[in-house]
Amino acid sequence: MYQISSFRKLLSISVTVLCITLSLVACDQKTETKPASPPLVSFAAVETRTIPTYQEFPGTIEAVKSVELLARVEGFLLSRNFEEGSTVNEGDLLYVIDPKPFQAALKKTEGQLAESKAALDDAQLKLQRQSQLAKKDFVSQQGLDNIIAQVKKYKGQVEANQAAVDEASLNLGYTSVYAPFTGRIGYTEVNIGNLVTPDKNPKLARLVQMDPIYAVFSPSDTLLTRLSELQNKAPIQVSLFFNDDSLYGHEGKVDAIDNQIDRSTNTIKVRAVLANPDSLLIPGEYIKVRTFLGNQKDALLVPQAALDEQQGGYRVFKVDTNDNVTAQAVKLGATFQEMRVVLEGLKSGDQVVVSGLQKLKSGIKIQQETTKVLDK
Repeated sequence: MYQISSFRKLLSISVTVLCITLSLVACDQKTETKPASPPLVSFAAVETRTIPTYQEFPGTIEAVKSVELLARVEGFLLSRNFEEGSTVNEGDLLYVIDPKPFQAALKKTEGQLAESKAALDDAQLKLQRQSQLAKKDFVSQQGLDNIIAQVKKYKGQVEANQAAVDEASLNLGYTSVYAPFTGRIGYTEVNIGNLVTPDKNPKLARLVQMDPIYAVFSPSDTLLTRLSELQNKAPIQVSLFFNDDSLYGHEGKVDAIDNQIDRSTNTIKVRAVLANPDSLLIPGEYIKVRTFLGNQKDALLVPQAALDEQQGGYRVFKVDTNDNVTAQAVKLGATFQEMRVVLEGLKSGDQVVVSGLQKLKSGIKIQQETTKVLDK
């Protein structure tokens, strides 16, 4: 009986072990998966073309004309004839300083001039008579010389008084302050009733011409030769972008390149002039200036979609003839439409992946979804 019982126990254990083994084998078979399919991506051929080249620089807006309106005579301000921040036209009357003291001064000098002219006329008549008598020896030479001296004296007085009249007339004119050109006037520095003087508080307001206007930027001196060559052929075209990257609606042209390089920054000042009919550009405003630098032949182009940004640069995934991909670092140049110029890392005819980049790593095989061709 003992032997039979032992045999049954051994048989039971064997069956249990067999079941466990079969169960494990079945589990392994269930967890087996089919090999993953290669990622489905699209790619495009890298091309060479002739493209226009541009370069962007930070810049500032400057006024073509900007002037501080100053009081040139002392007096109380009687009127201000403009709204602050408005546009005034050339010749508009802006300020009036009390003219009464200057009108009185002008009348006084005019009276002194008239008096000296009368004295001169009388002396000249005497000289004429004395000269006739001197010919007949009725007048001594000393008497004639005295009359001649008087005539010279009164001529000097007339000239001095005429100068005083001119000065008084100028001072009276300075009591009315006119706009020297059309532009936007700023805040007034003085109000009606204030005493203005040329020495202590001469500033009245600032007037700035708004149209046209300058955009000033400072490219590297390494571009000086190229810029000069282009400017000698035709004025360089520029476009402006605001800080929100919106495009300003009027193009401009470079009108001056400075004659000296700033050695502290190794840059040279370049100035462009643009129309500003709506006064959207304000002196002192920061903008981006994009300059046209001619056409670049045989530029190597890659779609923007093919670029994978990495720390310190960009890479693309290049496809070989066996549909394997390799990560390739690239050095990029200017942007053209939806493409970038490649300076290093690729050659014409290379195939680069333009979709599904997040699925890729070097050495894996891919499936081609469709072949993209760069727009002509």
